[in-house]
Amino acid sequence: MTTLASSSTSGSRPSLRPVPTSTLPVQALPLAAALGLNGDDVPLWARRLLTLPLQQWALDRWDPGSGVFEYEPGDHLNMGSTYSKGRTVRTRDLAPGMALEVLASLAADAAGGTKMRPSSARSVVRAIQDQAGCFLLELDDTRIAHVVGIVVRRWRARLTIMNADPESEWDRDEIRLAVVKPGAPNLVLRVGDITQPWLRDLLVNLLRVRIHHLAVRSAASWVLSVGRLSRFLATRTDAGSAPRLLSTAAMDRFVAALRADRDVTSVMHEGTVAGVGAVLSQARALGLVDRHGLPAGFTVHHGHYPDKKQMVREDRAFPDATFRFLLGADDLLGPRVLELARSIPGGTFRGEVFVTALHLAASFGRRPEELCSLLAHRVRVADAGAGELLYTNFKSGRDQVWLPVDARTAAFVQDWIPRLRGRYPDTPFAALALLPAPHANPAGVRPMRSVILAAWFRLWVTLLEQAIVLAHLHQATAGLPLEALCELPCRALAGQTLHVADEEHVLPAPTAQILIDYLADATARAAGSKYAPADLSDLPMFPDPFTPPRPNPLRGRRPMEFVSVSAARFKPLGEGWLPLAAGYPSGGIPGVNLGATRINPDQLQVRLFRHTYLQHLVNLGTDIFLVQELADHGNVQTTINSYVRVQDEKLREAVDLLATHRLNTYGRPATNGVALASAPARDMTTNDCTNPQVLALGREGCQYDRMCFGCDHFAADPSYIPDIKTEIHTCTMTLARLEIEEETALKPHHVAVLAARRDGWRRMLSVLTGHLDALDPAERERVETAADIVRDFRSRIRSGGLNLAGTTTLPTTARP
Repeated sequence: MTTLASSSTSGSRPSLRPVPTSTLPVQALPLAAALGLNGDDVPLWARRLLTLPLQQWALDRWDPGSGVFEYEPGDHLNMGSTYSKGRTVRTRDLAPGMALEVLASLAADAAGGTKMRPSSARSVVRAIQDQAGCFLLELDDTRIAHVVGIVVRRWRARLTIMNADPESEWDRDEIRLAVVKPGAPNLVLRVGDITQPWLRDLLVNLLRVRIHHLAVRSAASWVLSVGRLSRFLATRTDAGSAPRLLSTAAMDRFVAALRADRDVTSVMHEGTVAGVGAVLSQARALGLVDRHGLPAGFTVHHGHYPDKKQMVREDRAFPDATFRFLLGADDLLGPRVLELARSIPGGTFRGEVFVTALHLAASFGRRPEELCSLLAHRVRVADAGAGELLYTNFKSGRDQVWLPVDARTAAFVQDWIPRLRGRYPDTPFAALALLPAPHANPAGVRPMRSVILAAWFRLWVTLLEQAIVLAHLHQATAGLPLEALCELPCRALAGQTLHVADEEHVLPAPTAQILIDYLADATARAAGSKYAPADLSDLPMFPDPFTPPRPNPLRGRRPMEFVSVSAARFKPLGEGWLPLAAGYPSGGIPGVNLGATRINPDQLQVRLFRHTYLQHLVNLGTDIFLVQELADHGNVQTTINSYVRVQDEKLREAVDLLATHRLNTYGRPATNGVALASAPARDMTTNDCTNPQVLALGREGCQYDRMCFGCDHFAADPSYIPDIKTEIHTCTMTLARLEIEEETALKPHHVAVLAARRDGWRRMLSVLTGHLDALDPAERERVETAADIVRDFRSRIRSGGLNLAGTTTLPTTARP
């Protein structure tokens, strides 16, 4: 038998390190010893529940002589409590074992971060006294039902779990997860619903091996998925009792039955297939299927998963425009999007926690669960300003992993720590979470869960998309009130006509297309809900993401109704946000094509900050093995497959855009593509030559000698502007040097050639800069960003940072 041990200080959360119960004699349990209990009188739950610091915390506040337990609302474990009465709990009339139940339960409950009323502890005492002095564990379901309130029931449930035997728990039809996985929530795994003995044996044995390394959600998903498989197998003639007869066809029929079941949504379908696949694959890896003779063909393959929308990009990193937008670094809404983020959690400090989590996710490149579990003292800053981060890699099981962070990120964390300490001044720094949980966390010792961060992020990006679409509608309808636009139903749009109250507004074609694209994604998202109405046109055009569907009292419990978003949700964007949001050409959250194409918010996840962080390292030319170390990947191939191959996609977007802004020496659009690495012309000014004679003979076959502007084959785009300026500067400096040199026979010739070369490149520079000046600001920004991408890639080729193995050009859609 094992118990829980902790090396934390008083008030910190107990860790889950198992230690043998035999190493904890009653003398090591100060609270039990103070009550005069010997080893035989200390129940199993007391040995397994309490850690030494928690018992000491309870003992310090209990007076054995008077039987009074002092429970101050001002204690650091109850910060924020406003109760001013009933600060003591009297246990004088209780037997020692009963007093142990009360005090130990109170200490454990407070250690969990719950703000308990002192009257709650007294209610436990009264419940024991009213039941003729019995223990809480002796209260059966009938007697506990007469106890007022939930405190006694919750504490009794905790003691029941702590008193259970983890080994015998696996034989139950309803496995209590908190018994077999210490620290887990009180969730029940109903393995009794699996009617095939071999299938239940396979699942239970797999859970026994994996339970301590398995997320709670995954364990529950496995049981539900295998339960659905069991119900399907029960419909076979053999009721699924013969696993040797199962084959690929049986799995195909099971998946077909899932698709045909109207009560199974696409999300449930995907989760079931993934759960069954995980159980079968991991059971095979552990050799658990061999004893049952399950054929190898009875497995899950890619075709069993439901069809899903593909992401716009093949890679999983944020497009650059999306990344800048989410961090408040673009030129339109800018930091206003972060002000909207601060309003999402509901509370000033919670909003700061959310924004801090966004910045750290973008700067640390850790997985969300690793980021949320960080403690405040695990970031240390060196004298030079750079820092290190100590985190735990839950995926690979590596603990105490040090990650270097740059000076800017370290400074951001150092600025956040004082605000965190100001919120929780009495909590030991070693126990303080870097991103505290928003609820039931008065001491700040419980870290925020990654699912909470993901939920806040989902609400935020949904509101951002709605804000941009509303801004375009507000502009297209000559300034209709925002409140009226928020209340529109989906059926208000008919073609290009928008019906608002008794008025009709004909929308411009681009705005109508923006609204059509938005509604297509919004209705598809709502259609996946079991509460969606039969006619999706009845849905509000802008549903409130904060308010789940609620019952319509006029129609009974179902169908449920979606609620329109309130205009007040967008107040954090500040004054004058509507014309700024209407400036996004994407008509939504800017995505690919340098922000010209909207990105579906369903494709945005907090986890993608990690992929973006690592992708940026690859784009900067960081050695792939160093990227592997920073990503903490066990295999470099994982890094290569996930982060290196997508660079061409980003480059292609920039190349395709620049191809439309490529000009010849006469200022007319050119038809040839953008050359990136022409080996024969590597040393030429613009690194681009499409003259067939040069491509055949090399540089020696060029008759223009670095005066490409005079060649009919020459064309340039804005990415060449810095190279042209460098060439002009070189010619100017050489001419200045020739002026002070002695006269020679060839000097006049050299001066004439350099002057002609300088003037020719000046004319080409004038053509390109004039073309940029004629563009509108948004298009110019896109072109300049694309030029930076291509120029960076070209410079890496010149320096030998990339080997294109003879590639001369990257084909583009602009080529004839």
